[in-house]
Amino acid sequence: PMAEHALAMALAAAKRLIPEHEELRRGAFNQMAPNRMLAGRTAGILGFGGIGQATARLLRAVGMKVHALNRSGRTAEPVDWIGTTADLDALLAASDVLVVSIPLTRATEGLIGARELALIGPGGYLINMARGPVVDEAALARALHDGTIAGAGLDTFEVEPLPAVSPLWDAPNTLITPHVT
Repeated sequence: PMAEHALAMALAAAKRLIPEHEELRRGAFNQMAPNRMLAGRTAGILGFGGIGQATARLLRAVGMKVHALNRSGRTAEPVDWIGTTADLDALLAASDVLVVSIPLTRATEGLIGARELALIGPGGYLINMARGPVVDEAALARALHDGTIAGAGLDTFEVEPLPAVSPLWDAPNTLITPHVT
């Protein structure tokens, strides 16, 4: 179920489903807004255990290349590239969609911050299926609002439920779900 949720969030971000829905609600019928295809792009999977591997299978099925990180830098799962956490910058720079499925530990808390989001770049999407504190939410909100990244799918947060005052609620092209996976 988590892999399917990650795929749904990646598709929603790439197809701009949330902003297009909001535009239609306001009466704007713009059929010319560009959507992105996931096919031919690269999915970065940060944390390549069971959830990461299941997500990779689904993302490969829509035509994405898969780059992954785990502790050993080895896997029997088909991937286009695999590394260890020492290769995080390379993974981020290659990722059009970054799926975070790494466990929360002292070493991973705050692992994805402003510098890391900038490496993903303005065309990239972040999907957080890990524990909320792996991603610096303040940095993520800034990155979404200023266009450092193109969008996000968030199923976990530093504080659950996500507080009503969080700037993530009005971040562009961001889908927020209540830790349903």
